Amino acid sequence: MIGWFTRNGIAANFLMILILVAGGFVALTQVPLEVTPALSWDGISIRMAYRGATGKDIERAILIPIEEALEGVDGIESINAEGSPGGAWIWVRAARGKDRRDLLDDIKARVDRITTFPAETEPPRIYIPESAHYYEILEIAVTGDLSLRELRDVANKVQRDLLEMPGISRVVLQGDLDSEISIETDVEKLLAYDLSFRELADAIRNFSIDLPAGAIDSNSGTFIVRTDGQAFTSREFEQIPLRSVGGAEVRVGDVAKVTDGFSEEQPRLYYNGRPALLLEVMRVSNENALDIAKSVRNYIAKTPAIFPEGIRLEIWDDQSIAIRQRLSTLTWALALGGIFVLLILGLFVRPAVAFWIVIGIPVSFAGAAIFMPWFGLTANVMSLFGFIIVTGIVVDDAIVTAENVYCKISEGIDPLKAAIEGTKEIATPVTFGALTTVVAFLPMMFFDGNWGDYARQVPPIVTMVLVFSLVESKLILPAHLKHLRYKPPSGWFSRFQAYVARLLKCFIEQVYAPVLRLAITARWAVIAGFTALALMMAGYCTSGRMKFVPYPTVDTTRISAMLSLPSNTPMEVTQQYVQRITDALEVLQKEAVDPVTGESMVGNVVTMAGASRPGRDYDRSRGYASFEVLPPEQRSEPGPSNTDLATRWSELVGEIPEAREFRTRTEAAMVREWGPDDDEVNLELRGPDSPAKREIARKIKSLLETYPGLKDQWTDVDEGQEEENEGSAGGCDCLESGQGGETEVDDQGGGAAAEVHLQAVRRAVVVTR
Repeated sequence: MIGWFTRNGIAANFLMILILVAGGFVALTQVPLEVTPALSWDGISIRMAYRGATGKDIERAILIPIEEALEGVDGIESINAEGSPGGAWIWVRAARGKDRRDLLDDIKARVDRITTFPAETEPPRIYIPESAHYYEILEIAVTGDLSLRELRDVANKVQRDLLEMPGISRVVLQGDLDSEISIETDVEKLLAYDLSFRELADAIRNFSIDLPAGAIDSNSGTFIVRTDGQAFTSREFEQIPLRSVGGAEVRVGDVAKVTDGFSEEQPRLYYNGRPALLLEVMRVSNENALDIAKSVRNYIAKTPAIFPEGIRLEIWDDQSIAIRQRLSTLTWALALGGIFVLLILGLFVRPAVAFWIVIGIPVSFAGAAIFMPWFGLTANVMSLFGFIIVTGIVVDDAIVTAENVYCKISEGIDPLKAAIEGTKEIATPVTFGALTTVVAFLPMMFFDGNWGDYARQVPPIVTMVLVFSLVESKLILPAHLKHLRYKPPSGWFSRFQAYVARLLKCFIEQVYAPVLRLAITARWAVIAGFTALALMMAGYCTSGRMKFVPYPTVDTTRISAMLSLPSNTPMEVTQQYVQRITDALEVLQKEAVDPVTGESMVGNVVTMAGASRPGRDYDRSRGYASFEVLPPEQRSEPGPSNTDLATRWSELVGEIPEAREFRTRTEAAMVREWGPDDDEVNLELRGPDSPAKREIARKIKSLLETYPGLKDQWTDVDEGQEEENEGSAGGCDCLESGQGGETEVDDQGGGAAAEVHLQAVRRAVVVTR
């Protein structure tokens, strides 16, 4: 085959063009661009809402029954259950090798058999998390001088407009407020009409309903009968009749105030100090991250023509920048690699030989792109990193082949014969050299978890690039080398090449050859020396001096702060602390300024009270703040690092004694975990709740604070809150909630718990139970 392609240059060129065209077509049309590869979490998530329930209620009514139901299920490695006021979350980690779909079916079957869930709970959501539902390409901040209802209307319109665009299939609204109709009873009016609270609730439940009533057959056809009385607006609820008094009807509006508003149990989101909503734009299936980002930016540019003055749409947390940077890096790596190969080979061989060697880089890359969809690969930070890694390896086959062929031509052998014989001579060692490189990368295919999701992107890229480099060096390159003719050295460039060749020959004869002869003569000493070096390296690794982190971390374009207060903290108190954090950020914004441009290092700011971060469930004891950092390329000098900015921010905030946790985050891990944070070291104190145990947790935290090198350590001590129990006594009418309304006691109590956390490279948590 080598001889046939060498003799038939048209076939070789056709093969080269076919690979380039096919690779380019597949890369542009079949390989989607995304920020990170699709991640597969090793567990099942269970979420269940129980509105108005305390932490103790959640544990008793949801957590314990589910944990008991899952006992004995094959394939479960561990169960992590968390209960917070209003809901429960359970993370079931699958054992290694267990199919998650089978485990999902087993868990659903067990949970569906539970019959003790309270009627007020919502059906459990049991699912396998998908990265496309959690990792956005970018976010749009919708803000302006508007009421909450108007702001939501604008955000909904933006969401609809984006979903109508080609290439965008998923847009999630974050920070939205749930609509709620509240009915506040006037007790005096209720008693004046001789009505009880039960009668009011029964009327709402019985009249506000859509109920099918069957069908009536007649000669003219079949008529469907149903009651259509479901109330949806405050006006409709006000018109629900309670009873007839003296010929006049008493309606809900006569004895109660009906308000069409928003639920109070909702996070409060702000963008640069103004109420805002966030729209997360995500990539699904084969959608292109860069195309999505471009479409969104074009839409925002047209905002003044779409919305009235005062409404602002701004980009927040654009993750597509990362993929642009990787593409830029890859392009530069290819360009610089080609230039350096040309320069270095040009020192020893003719420029024409160097040129045809460099052509092998795009041919090999295009060949690998053809098979990326077959391997299920996308263009993401790791697959592009695989191309960058292999850039320096891909030309090895062509260099060895071209050098051998050119040497034969220099000896006076016919160029065609030299191209065929020179390629065949080194075909076996070159092939095995490429295969050994492929084998070195293969173990990365067998990594588990999120590590594997990232690592498995590299071996297929490296393998296909090296395979096509063999194809190019054996079938395409010889057809071009056969046109070379040996020319005696002449001119200044030839003399320069001869001078470089003499220097290399001198180094080989005077340095390399003597060292090689010595190594062969004293081979046992060489073996002993390398064995000693291997033992030294093994000792260095096992001694703990070589640090290990699960994933590399890099400074991000954002710095975030998370606040966690005791679970019984009112929402107003949480908002006060979030405002305190925001005020400190305003001071930092004035302090950290570029000395030349005068631009602040602190950019746009997003704050939230009532959730641990945008998109998370409501928790009135949690707060969040984040700001964009001025990118390095926009600074006149490096300026303060992210760590310096975060440290100064913490100093300005000061100590928050009530906080269970307050920490800043300046780096982003390579993988964002789903489920319990495995990057923590957890210390648990088990036993009955008691003040003594909580005091021990505090002492452990104080002890950990004395250890150098620890970034954060905290104790999660939750004293709970006393519950108010109501019963039928003293004329109090207790009512079970139904479709028409609900009766609840707003209470955030729960079982006492204590945790101590620390964070260095890892974090530690001490939990009392």
